Amino acid sequence: MATRRRIHRVSEDVASPPRAITPTRSRGKGKGETKPWKDAVLAALVLALGLLLGAALEAKSLLQLPKPLPNDASEVLFAEGRAMEHVRVLADRIGTRVVGTKGYQDAITYLLDQAKELEQIGGDDFHVEVDLQVSSGSFPLKFLNKWITNTYANITNVVVKIAPKEGTPKPGSGVLVSSHFDTTVGGTPGASDCAACVSVVLEAGRAYIASGRPMPFPVVLLLNGAEEPFLIGAHAFLLHHRWAKDVSKVINVESTGSHGPDLVYQSAGEDIPTALKRSPYPTFSVVAQDLFTLGIIPQDSDFRIYSQSNWTEHTGRKKLYGLDMAILLDSYVYHTQSDRIERIKPGTVQRMGENVLFLMKEFAKTDILDTRSYQTGTYFEIRRKLGVSYSKKQAMVLHSAPLALAVMLIGWHINKFGGAIAVLRSILRHITSFILSALLPGALGLSCAYISRQPMQWYSQPVVAVIAFVPAGFAGVMLPHCRWNEGVNNFEAARASACSALFTGLISFGLTTSGGNSAYLFAASSLSSSCAAVYLLSQTKKFSRVRLTVTVMFFHFIPCLLAYPVSVAGFLIVVEKVGFAASVPGNVGITLADFVLGAITGVLVFLVTGGFASVYALATRGKKGATCMLCGSTLFALVFMLALSQNPYTNTYPKRVWVGHLHEADSTPPSGKVLDYKASWAFGGMDSTPVEALDPVAQAIKGQNIVSPVPLETFEAVYPANLVWRDSLLATGAPLSGNMPPVLKLQSASRNKNGTKHLSFQLQYGTPMWIALKIQGELHSWSLGNTLPTEADCHTCVPYYLVRHVGLNGPWDFVLETDDLEGKLRIDLSSVSSEPTPMVKALTHNWPDWIAVMGGELFKSTWIY
Repeated sequence: MATRRRIHRVSEDVASPPRAITPTRSRGKGKGETKPWKDAVLAALVLALGLLLGAALEAKSLLQLPKPLPNDASEVLFAEGRAMEHVRVLADRIGTRVVGTKGYQDAITYLLDQAKELEQIGGDDFHVEVDLQVSSGSFPLKFLNKWITNTYANITNVVVKIAPKEGTPKPGSGVLVSSHFDTTVGGTPGASDCAACVSVVLEAGRAYIASGRPMPFPVVLLLNGAEEPFLIGAHAFLLHHRWAKDVSKVINVESTGSHGPDLVYQSAGEDIPTALKRSPYPTFSVVAQDLFTLGIIPQDSDFRIYSQSNWTEHTGRKKLYGLDMAILLDSYVYHTQSDRIERIKPGTVQRMGENVLFLMKEFAKTDILDTRSYQTGTYFEIRRKLGVSYSKKQAMVLHSAPLALAVMLIGWHINKFGGAIAVLRSILRHITSFILSALLPGALGLSCAYISRQPMQWYSQPVVAVIAFVPAGFAGVMLPHCRWNEGVNNFEAARASACSALFTGLISFGLTTSGGNSAYLFAASSLSSSCAAVYLLSQTKKFSRVRLTVTVMFFHFIPCLLAYPVSVAGFLIVVEKVGFAASVPGNVGITLADFVLGAITGVLVFLVTGGFASVYALATRGKKGATCMLCGSTLFALVFMLALSQNPYTNTYPKRVWVGHLHEADSTPPSGKVLDYKASWAFGGMDSTPVEALDPVAQAIKGQNIVSPVPLETFEAVYPANLVWRDSLLATGAPLSGNMPPVLKLQSASRNKNGTKHLSFQLQYGTPMWIALKIQGELHSWSLGNTLPTEADCHTCVPYYLVRHVGLNGPWDFVLETDDLEGKLRIDLSSVSSEPTPMVKALTHNWPDWIAVMGGELFKSTWIY
C-alpha cells in the first residue's frame, strides 16, 4: 500500500492537473537520490559562479583601454602622445585657470597659438579660420530647482572653423566640437577636468586636417573659456558668435574622472545613436540620460545649453542635435588639487580621441540629422561590441508589449496557477523583494557606520562594498520567495516566473508612459520570464533543483547581459561620487553614505537577479538552506565591516575639505563704506565623515570658539556647492587678510513717472573672483535680462533673486527698478577668490596627503537701500 501511495503521488507531479498543485514534504530519500540540501548548495554554486563570471567579464570589458599611440604616430591618426603635450602645458606648467587669473590668460595665449598652427596646416583642402571671442552677457538658469541669473563680463573663447575649400556647404549644417579649458575655484590644476578634453579636441582637429579628406560640412572647434561658472562660455558662443549659425550638431567633451571609458550619457536626436553604434569604442546608455533628466545626478554640462535652450532668434534653429560624452571613472580627485596629469591612465585619452575623431567626421559628412526629431529614443550597447537603438514610438510598443503578454499568459493559465489569490500573493512577494533588496543592504551599511562610528570604510576599497552589500542585496531579493517546504514543482515555478513577468512588465510600462527610456531593462526581463513560464508549463517531467537553476539562468541570459553594464558601471560611479555627496550633521550624516550606497547596490542586484529570483528560490529551498545561507552571508558582511574599521582615506582616495578664510561685515550704508569686517575660518566637509572629527582640522581650530553648523548662506559665492556642506563649522578669531573686499556702490537713484525707483549700481573688485548677489525685495525690472527669475524664502516667503557674476577684474555696472520704499531692498554680497590665498595655504600646508584641500578667501556683506 505504501508503494502504491508513493506511485500515486509521483503521478500527480507529472500529470497536468486541473488545479494548482500543493507540494508536499518528502518523507524520505529513495535509492540514488541526493539530499535536498546538497542540491540546494549545488544550485547556489551554479548561480554564484554564473553571476560572478558575468560581473568579472563586464568589469574587464568596461575598464579595458586601447594602447596609446606615441608622438611620432602617423599624422592622420589620433595620437595620445601628441594630445598629452597639451595637458602638460595646461595642467603642469600653467596650472589653475580660473576666469580672470593669470593662468587663464596664459591658457588663452597657448590655445590661440595652437589654433593658429591648425590654420597653417590647412593646405589646399581645408579653409581654416581662427577667432578669439571676448563676450559679455547674462541668462537665467534653473539648477537644483533654483533659478539663478548668470552674468559675465569679458570671458574668452578660442574658436576654430574647419571647412572644405571647395563647394558651398548648406548653412547651419556643420558640427560643433566643444570643450572647456577653465578650472573651478579652489586651486585645482584641472588635468582631467578639462585639459585632457581640450587636448582631445585639438588633436582630433589636427588629425582631421592632416587626413586631407574634408567632409561636406564645416567643423567648428570651441575651446570654451567659462564652463565652470555655470555654462557661460557655451551661452556666449551661441548668443554672440557669428559661426553659431553654421552648426546644427554638437559633440560636447567633458570629464569628471581621470581614467576609464568615455561614456555618452546624454544625446538629442533620434539619429545620434546610429552614429554611436559605428564608433571605435562604443560606450553609451540611455539609463544615464534618464538619471540626468530626473535630477538624480546633480551635475550639469554645456550640453544643456546646446540641447535644451531655444536659440531660434540667434541661430535660426531651436536647439542643436548631438551628444555629451565624459570620462567618468576615478572621480576621487575631481575638482581638487590632486587632479594632475599623473592620474590620467594611459589609453584613456586615446580611446576618447578616436571616438571624437570618428564622430566629428560622421556628423560632418551628412545632413540627415536636420530632418529628424529632437526626441531621444532608447539606445544602449552590449559589452562595447553591439549597439542597439530605436525611436520613442517604437519604444512605446516594445516596452509595453511584455506586460500585455504576461497578462494574457496568467489569464490563460489562471487555474493552473492556483487562482487570482495565489497570483496576487506572488506579485506581492515580488514587490516585497524589490523593497528588501534596497532596505536590507541599506540597513546593514547604516548599522555598521553607526556602531563603528567610522563611515565609508569601503571608500578606498570598493571590493569591501561588494563583499558587504551584494550578498545582503541578494538576501533581500530572495527572502520573500523562500519557503519551508522541500518540493520542487514545475507549475509553481511557472507561476513564479509569470508573476515576475507581470511585475517587471508593470515597471517597464510605467517607465515608458512617464517618459523614461530605460524601460528596456525591465521589458527584456519580463519577456524572458514569460518565455521561461511557457517552457516550464510545457514540461511534464519534474525538474531537479540544479536543472531548474540552469533553466532560469538560460532564459535570463539576455536580460542579465543588458543589466550588467548598468549595474557594474553604476556601482563604480556611485562609490566614487559619494566622495563629494551632500554631508549632513549628526548621526544621520555619519550613516547617510553607507545607507545610500547599500540601498543603491541592492537595487542594482535586483536589476540583475530580480527577474528569476522567485524561480531560483524554489530550486534552493530545502532544509531551510536558502534562507540560512542568505542570512548567514548578511551576518558575515556585518561582522566583516565592523572588524575592518579603519581610515577610509588614502593619498589616492582623499577626503575633500573646503577651507575658507571668511570675512563677514555688518550692514553697511549705501555710501559703500564698509564699517567693519571680522574674520574666521570656515570648514566644509563633502561626505559622511564629520569634518570636526579630522585631526588636522581639530588641531587648526584648537582653542577657538566653534560655531556649527554654519548657515548655507555663508558659502553663497560657491552655490550650489554650499548645498552639500551641511556638515560645516566656523572657528572665530582668525586674522584679517588685509585684501580689499568687493564694494557695492550706488551710483545714482531717481524716481520714474510710475513711482518706482531707478537704482544704478557699480560693483568694484580688484582681483579675480566669483561673486554672488542675493537680492531681496520686489523688483519690477533690471538690466540683467528680460526676465526676473525669482525664488521665495521658505520661512519668510520674501521673494529674492540669485545672481552670479564672473569676469575680468571689475567694475561691473547694473540697474534695478524697485518700489519707492526706503529700506526695503536688501542685497547680500558674497565672493570667493579664484584660488587658495597664502593664509589658507599656511593653515593647511602640514595637512596629510589624504586630505584634498579646496578653498579660498570669502567675503560676505549686506547692503540696505
